[in-house]
This record gives sequence, structure tokens and C-alpha cells, in this order.
Amino acid sequence: WSVKGLIADLSTQGQTAILRRLGPRPAGAAAIDRTGQFSADSLQAAGPDFEIAAMVNLAIDDDLQQALVPGKWTMALYLGGMGAKGMNFHKNLLGRMGYADDAQKIQDLFLSGRQQEAVEAVPDALVDEISLLGPRGRIRERLQDWKKTRVTSLLVGHSGDFDLTVSNMEFLAKELL
Repeated sequence: WSVKGLIADLSTQGQTAILRRLGPRPAGAAAIDRTGQFSADSLQAAGPDFEIAAMVNLAIDDDLQQALVPGKWTMALYLGGMGAKGMNFHKNLLGRMGYADDAQKIQDLFLSGRQQEAVEAVPDALVDEISLLGPRGRIRERLQDWKKTRVTSLLVGHSGDFDLTVSNMEFLAKELL
């Protein structure tokens, strides 16, 4: 098995690479839910072999503020540019995560044509909570939180730089497999 081969196959198809840690995770709330209610209720009937894949933004960068920027743009787009104003599943999910007021503000700004302000309104804590960002040591520590969840696979998108993507995936594979 080769991370480089996996990246080559997937990046040429424009898809998302998957890193899988073999075996089920310990029981616990998924990282996507800060309260534990939503995930715990949803997973009650799931057997030990039930697979859970979580998409995670990855940005290895010594400057944490810089690493947050792509995730903030993604959040602003999903909240303001995806779905109808009255029915946006991304906005509803963020409400369940405790960010309802922020999500509404971001959507309003985005839909009024003020995309940069929408990006700036995305809370750093939100992006950080659902991402692996910053220096390698910080990401290594944050991976420990993911390991405590029922998540069995991390879906990690590739960057436009093939060599950087391979390096990032090799780092994650070393830490997870």
C-alpha cells in the first residue's frame, strides 16, 4: 500500500483521498457534535462494524491564522451559497453544534453580496473544531481527539500542489495507521 500511489490515483480523478484506521473506534460522541446529543442518539443502533467517515480540512502551517483561512471561506460558501435561504442543511447542522446565531449572520452577509465580511464572521473556533490545522505537533495532538470518537475514516481533500498533498497524507498515515 502506498500513500503516494493512492494520492496519484485520486488526485488525477479530482476526488477526495481517504485515510482509514483499521478497526472500530471506542464509543463516544463524534467530533462534529460538541454536545454529544445529536451523535449519541443517531448512533444508538449502530453496530461495532458501522463505518463513519468524516470530512476534515487539513492545513499544515506554522501560522494558525493563515491555516484557518481556507476553512473560513468554505464555511461562508456552504452557509451562504449552498441551499435555499429558508432550508440550508449546513446552517441547520451548525445550529445543532451551537453556532446558530453565527450561521444566520454569515448567511445574511453572504446573500447580501458581502462575502468577505461573511468569511470574517466565521468563528475561528468553528473552523478549528472541524479541521486539522496548524503546525504538525498541534495536528498530532488534535488527532488524539479524533481517535476517541466513533469515526473510522477521515476524508481529506487534496491541495492543488501534488507534492504537498503527498507529504500531508504521508504525515497523516504515519500518525493514524
